[in-house]
Amino acid sequence: MKTFIAAIAVCCGLALPAAAKTYELPDANPAVSVTLPGKWKPSTVEHGVEATSDDEETYVAVETATAKGVEALIDDDVQFLVDQGVTIKKASQQTHDTTINGMPCSFISWSGTDKDGPTSVTLVIFGVTDNLVLLMTAWSSPAGDKANGAELEKIVSSIKRR
Repeated sequence: MKTFIAAIAVCCGLALPAAAKTYELPDANPAVSVTLPGKWKPSTVEHGVEATSDDEETYVAVETATAKGVEALIDDDVQFLVDQGVTIKKASQQTHDTTINGMPCSFISWSGTDKDGPTSVTLVIFGVTDNLVLLMTAWSSPAGDKANGAELEKIVSSIKRR
């Protein structure tokens, strides 16, 4: 009977969603935090963290750079997307500025295509300090936008100065 109860407990535990995880960036001198869904299996990268939704329809990366290095980070991001087979339709570019959690933010979004068909790409640049920016990159299929839009909004809302 104890074995049966233990097996049920393990099965129930496997059904529970993974807890969200908060990351503090940059590693050496944290100035900002972001929370990613644990079920997206986030992992650290050179200047931040990345994750792919559990349905594999949405990718997100959050990285820091100096204000002077933001252009290089954006170029690297776009090159990463190109290397992944994403083609951005430059004429589809839309931009808007806002403030989130007291930080100025610039949104840049495009429609495009990847190996699976239509896709959307959004870059969000957060002004963390006078010298530090955070760049969030989101790449998603239309199905991913629909299924994971609320999670992406939670990720954006979770970005806070420390």
